[in-house]
Amino acid sequence: MRRLLLIFALIAAPADAQEGQPTLDDVMADEASLRGVAFVDSQHGCAVGDHGVALVTSDGGQRWRRVPTPTDQRLDAVTFVDSERGWAVGGSARPYTHESRGVVLATTDGGRSWESIAADIVPRLRAVRFFDHEHGVAAGDGTANSPSGLYTTDDGGRHWRPVPGAAERQWLAAAFVQDRVGEPAGVVAGLRGSSARLSGRDVTLSLAAGDRRGGYGVALVNESRGWLVGDGALVRITDDGGQAWGPPPSELPPSLADWFDWRTVAARGERVWIAGSPGSIVLHSTDAGATWRLTRTGVTTPLTAITFIDDQNGWAVGELGVILTTRDGGMSWRAQRGASRRAAAAVVVATPQELPAEILATYAAGEGFRTVVAAPLLAESATVATPIANRLGDAATLLGADATRLGWSTPLDPADASLPQAALLDRLNRLTDNRARELLVSELRKLLVTYRPEVVVTADPNRTTTGAAALLADAAAEAMTLAAETPPIETGIASWRVERVVGVAVDDGSPLAPGETRQGTGDFSSLLGATPAQWRRGARGLLESEYTTAPAAYRWRTLAGDPALSTQRPDLMAGIAHARGSDARRHVAMAPASQLDQLRRLASKERNLKHLLDQSSGDAAWAGQVVNLTGGLDAEAGAELLRQLAEGYRQAGRLELAADTLYLLARRYPEAPLADASLLWLLQYYASSERAHADARVVEAKDARPETLANVPSEPRGAVALAAPTKPGALSTEERQQRAAALAEFLGQARPALHAKPSIRFAEAATQRARGFGADADRIALVLSKQSIADDWRRAAMTERWLAKPEGLPPDKPLANCRYTPRRPLLDGRLDDPMWTRTQPISLAATSAAKPSATVRIVHDEEFLFVAIEASSSQAASIDPHEARPRDADLSRSDRVTLRIDVDRDYATAFELAIDARGWTSDAIWGDTHWKPTWWVAAEADDKSWRAEAAIPLAELTDPKHVERAAWAVSLRRERPGEPATTWPAGGAAADSPDAFGLWLFD
Repeated sequence: MRRLLLIFALIAAPADAQEGQPTLDDVMADEASLRGVAFVDSQHGCAVGDHGVALVTSDGGQRWRRVPTPTDQRLDAVTFVDSERGWAVGGSARPYTHESRGVVLATTDGGRSWESIAADIVPRLRAVRFFDHEHGVAAGDGTANSPSGLYTTDDGGRHWRPVPGAAERQWLAAAFVQDRVGEPAGVVAGLRGSSARLSGRDVTLSLAAGDRRGGYGVALVNESRGWLVGDGALVRITDDGGQAWGPPPSELPPSLADWFDWRTVAARGERVWIAGSPGSIVLHSTDAGATWRLTRTGVTTPLTAITFIDDQNGWAVGELGVILTTRDGGMSWRAQRGASRRAAAAVVVATPQELPAEILATYAAGEGFRTVVAAPLLAESATVATPIANRLGDAATLLGADATRLGWSTPLDPADASLPQAALLDRLNRLTDNRARELLVSELRKLLVTYRPEVVVTADPNRTTTGAAALLADAAAEAMTLAAETPPIETGIASWRVERVVGVAVDDGSPLAPGETRQGTGDFSSLLGATPAQWRRGARGLLESEYTTAPAAYRWRTLAGDPALSTQRPDLMAGIAHARGSDARRHVAMAPASQLDQLRRLASKERNLKHLLDQSSGDAAWAGQVVNLTGGLDAEAGAELLRQLAEGYRQAGRLELAADTLYLLARRYPEAPLADASLLWLLQYYASSERAHADARVVEAKDARPETLANVPSEPRGAVALAAPTKPGALSTEERQQRAAALAEFLGQARPALHAKPSIRFAEAATQRARGFGADADRIALVLSKQSIADDWRRAAMTERWLAKPEGLPPDKPLANCRYTPRRPLLDGRLDDPMWTRTQPISLAATSAAKPSATVRIVHDEEFLFVAIEASSSQAASIDPHEARPRDADLSRSDRVTLRIDVDRDYATAFELAIDARGWTSDAIWGDTHWKPTWWVAAEADDKSWRAEAAIPLAELTDPKHVERAAWAVSLRRERPGEPATTWPAGGAAADSPDAFGLWLFD
């Protein structure tokens, strides 16, 4: 992904070359972490890595020269078939939509020049092998269209054909050979012990390779024999082409499992070489693992790829641009590049959303301090095409970080991140035999001795509401002490002294406490050519699905170690003496003064406009001015201003204005990262029957929307353009459906990969059902049910097919019957009306086998949906029947049950109704709290439970005439402060997953 910020275009302009000053791109690329390496003989080789970097050598690595490539996306692998023809692959995720996008480069001159050759959109690729000039195979991300994550080509990499497979998979490593008849064969490995074998066009999942441990490196000696390495010093061997994996003949020293996570393996005959993190040793065997030798390398930063051209000559590459070589078969290693580099800072986060992006941009990208980002609690799945771990790494790289490290021994379920520290630690202890804190501290200690930073940055435990962040802050302080102790001698690692641990928090504007420092994010940085808030754009979009504005400032304080020395300006690294170009800091890069003046003016204009829009509170008057206001800004800056304006309208409840603004964004800036996210929002907005029904019940505002938004000319760069809206102003339900259908058709033509996402197809199907084209909706469900998409979406698709033709067994989704009642209950919170005793309760539980914490009962008549809640509680709520209950109360700190009612089953937009133990309520549609339905609630409590009865007019949710034989997707969730949530369906599926919903079937 090319950075769209204007600063990159200007800083990299020819004027820089004229002044002989390196650009920021040059400086960051010089030490980019390397991910792949290939040699064709003892002299000629190529290494590739972050920032689209390619390095070549023609003298065995004595000199490495950076050559230009047509991408700045991460390159993960490189391969050659002869001295001239080679290929490199990689990719990244798209901001906000998180769509996996790949890059395929080719060279015909030995790597001296590269061109992008993929004619079609391919997902991110992490491994590649060509057998001749035309035939090759690659592995990477699986998608809805190509779930196996494996691809073949027979035209030199211009077109890639997906190998058929099951559920979407993400592969981190692969090795390929040709079988006896010339077909590709190989093995692939990924997260959480997942691995598979490829034989021609068949993919078969292997027997488990390594419990929770991920596989990061594989190598094949021939079609049958191979090696797999990964987390926790994992080493496995296969003799049947990857169908099953077992331990090597001789186990490794037990202490290695506590210190090493292997990342790469090379094998030739009986010889095998293994390296990883830390990079302090290379493990070597000359007898297929019967005996092992540990050889020190002289570096500690992780090694990510290793290759041998014969039994004696090999190279290893790694993070921070390190390159090592051996001329004696791995008996000794010598550094060719980057051996002295280390980190000055480590940023440790509990969840990727907590990454202080603006702080990272200031000190890593701007000030040049080498930085590693760590997320030791991050849990991942091998069946997600673009997992958050990959997006965290891409985001950190954009912000100037040199490396990203994840943990595997203490995986945190995202739903548990907000638990109090004690409850979270108890949950992790159940997964780790009561070793959670020990393992977490050990992981952080490894981080410190591997990267050797002086400063550790984590969340301030006094200013965070999540137990995960507090747990990490405590563990970081303990790890700081342990890092000063000497590790076992066989690890080849020395002890390290960290100066301090710093707690950072988003500034809330309150007075600073003693020892706290505040730093703004809106000041122009001549080192960045922008403000930190502007620099973080693309990175934040990789971490979140929704657009968010940058915080105005951060504050920090020292949690452990020596406090930072006082300076005249805020300085997180105060007292840490690192000259530019030293072992922990990059060389300086700054745009010429003439360019800085222009950059400063543009940054100031953008900043002022953002401030004005932020103060506008959704004022419709801005709509007519926005086209002129964005003039002169680059695509990303202009798109962000439009998105901010749309967000202001959304927060003010002016969703039609928000939709018009996003429509303008998608037409005016079609290539901006926010364009795809805007198209997705627009489709879900116009397709939503919940939104259309609620809007139809509201009297339209008197002020008309300006036609400027609808009629602004678009500037499409592709062959397919998004048509201008045919009608500005308020739309009828039918017109909304037509616009949704038109958007789906546009996405199918212009964004086929995005259109293939199940969430898009379900919105399209909901639109077709609402328009009366049930056969079209059924066809979508049929296609999705037969595709190898994620299991939760496939189950939802099969449910749609059953609803269309309810024959045979019911779907694999919880069902609840909403029976008709001729007599209405008395709303008093006692639940003693006859219809409740005759109604089957719906249980809310942590798992299907767990004891429920609450039950919900439902009935309906011609006018109302009646809901009864009974929730066990040892603390009686204080309920005053005469107390006035506020509208849309803040229930976040209350014991509450939330109903999400998805009438059209698009699994995107839903009515949200919440009731707490006091009988207080809140309501919203798709997060919009401006929805004001009329409904009634009564509550009562005792020392064992609290109960509530609600009467919800059906007319607030849908046309009551459509309730008969209806099927609604409904999610029930009980949340109690300090405790895990319980749900129906049980299991705690993510809120945006179809598995978070069961079906309510009406009589």
